[in-house]
Amino acid sequence: MDDDLKTAAQRRERYLSAVAEMERRLLEARPDDDLYGLVLPLLLEAAEASRVYVFENSLHEDGGLFYSQVAEVVAEGVAPQIDNPDLQDMSYDLFAPRWREALEQGIPVRGAVRDFPALERAYLEPQGILSLLALPLTVERRFFGFVGFDDCGDPSPWGEPEVELLQAAAAALSVALTDQLSTRALIESESRYRSWYRMIRLMCDTVPDLIWAKDMDRRFLFTNEAVCEKLLFARDTAEPVGQTDMEFAERERATHPERQDWHTFGELCRDSDAVVMESGRPERFDEFGNVHGEHLLLDVSKAPMYDDEGRMIGTVGCGRDVTEKRRVAERLAENEARLTAMLNAMPDIQFRLSRDGTFLDAYASDAARLLLPRERIIGATAVELLPTEVAELTMNGIAAALGSAAAAAFEYSLAVGGDERHFEARVVPCGADEVLAVVRDVTELRRSQRDLAESARRLRATLYDTVRAMGAMVDLRDPYTGGHERRVALLTRAVAEVMGLSEEQREGLAIASEVHDIGKIGVPAEILSKPGQLTDYERELVEEHAARGYEILAGIDFAWPVAEIVRQHHERVNGSGYPRGLAGDEILLEARILGAADVLEAMASHRPYRPALGADAALAELRAGAGTLYDAHVVAACERVTAIGMVDLSGD
Repeated sequence: MDDDLKTAAQRRERYLSAVAEMERRLLEARPDDDLYGLVLPLLLEAAEASRVYVFENSLHEDGGLFYSQVAEVVAEGVAPQIDNPDLQDMSYDLFAPRWREALEQGIPVRGAVRDFPALERAYLEPQGILSLLALPLTVERRFFGFVGFDDCGDPSPWGEPEVELLQAAAAALSVALTDQLSTRALIESESRYRSWYRMIRLMCDTVPDLIWAKDMDRRFLFTNEAVCEKLLFARDTAEPVGQTDMEFAERERATHPERQDWHTFGELCRDSDAVVMESGRPERFDEFGNVHGEHLLLDVSKAPMYDDEGRMIGTVGCGRDVTEKRRVAERLAENEARLTAMLNAMPDIQFRLSRDGTFLDAYASDAARLLLPRERIIGATAVELLPTEVAELTMNGIAAALGSAAAAAFEYSLAVGGDERHFEARVVPCGADEVLAVVRDVTELRRSQRDLAESARRLRATLYDTVRAMGAMVDLRDPYTGGHERRVALLTRAVAEVMGLSEEQREGLAIASEVHDIGKIGVPAEILSKPGQLTDYERELVEEHAARGYEILAGIDFAWPVAEIVRQHHERVNGSGYPRGLAGDEILLEARILGAADVLEAMASHRPYRPALGADAALAELRAGAGTLYDAHVVAACERVTAIGMVDLSGD
């Protein structure tokens, strides 16, 4: 009885420690951390389960509630189910109506699988599950999913004390998920706010009108660049915030005390801010005065500004300079001249089209670029003038630009004078029913891009040839292992493919494999080819080759961590490797693959101090060290590539 109590106390202490550590990790977690990755291993160890996993819910368009497995940890020797397609997008109504009813009420699902309904046993028993515990996850008072515990060795259900502690863990995870999702939503909302602010700021600063906002004390809350440049003469748009326009007027008058009329704007017109605040509705005013000794007349529109509760908090205003028609005309003429100069300096062709695809205008600095006389283009439609495919792209671009009030882009080709020309078009709305299409001939650009791509291909081929030449240097120093790096490269390429590494990772691993023993250049040849056992000093010299390889390669600007992979390829999962004694995930995945492939090829091949041991012995060595010396997933991949004949370890 005492032993039972002691065991129960130890079990409870284990659970409490795991829950405490879990809560510590969750409290320290960042918004972008994988919460499941932080806590599931702790729960697996504490519960002594075969598997611990998380399913998350999703609501389909038809209103049905479905659940899918999104995370999992398994005990050693237990088959993982994370890649089981049958555990994705499962309908509660079809597979687990009992579970949904219980979990939505916060009631755990638990017990021996043999006692479960036949519907549930049909997909639980093939996974080898004898006993199961599922605890609900709740996010923002919504049934979010569940965390499950499988026992594949004992049908006995979890005891009540353990269930209570695991429920506390699930509740802590629910709180953390809620906080993380809320934080992410807040960050996203803040990002959207900043984006909107930047867009509004950009929009306001790109128009010539004066735009501002003031609080109830008539102090600026916001000004665009036009206000700062034309009226206040502020350093930037931040300087006016918290100040009144009269404070800037006084500063300007102080620069010319001898001229009373130097800056009078605002004094000669009525207090329009007070009028708007008193009326509580938009108003329009003519405001005038001198600015830097020049008369200025503004057509001003102002409106009250309210908060979400309907309380007035200030005013917003927009002013347009209408001083003199002549000055306006001059400025318009100047702007038109600038615009014409810009258009003439650009290689683009501009078309203005209506919603139905009718050409309203066409312009190019060189009329020949229009391909057709301008008078023939204007009034015709895209369908009438353009090939069917190009006309369809044009109409789609017009619809997209007018529908979204944003730019639409597409590319097309035309046969021009026996030559195929490529064009890039950008369509932007320029009215409720009109668009501006800016077309550029990108034929030469596309040709240049193709030439650059071919040049890059040749450079990459040269890189590979150089790497292979570097590897050949090791073969010359150690003729007894000639071709080792090449065979290791073939083996790592096959393993990487089986493990699903990205093309980028495979390429970096292939290069590292070709030169992984480059550091042996610094080891005397007589040691490399010594047929007998190495002395401790000689072994130390050989073991320096990984670090020396790193030193040789670190100065080369590879696009991949080649030097680091080479330095780590003799590190071992349990930390017993060299040169730095790295362990587990401290070792790059590519280095773990290279390390296992290096051992596999070396044992299967002839060495000066022994004959080839063969592929079976080499694989047996990897299996014996799986999870301790070598990455277990890598070992499994090595076995697979040899079993299906992707590589030949016969030594021929």
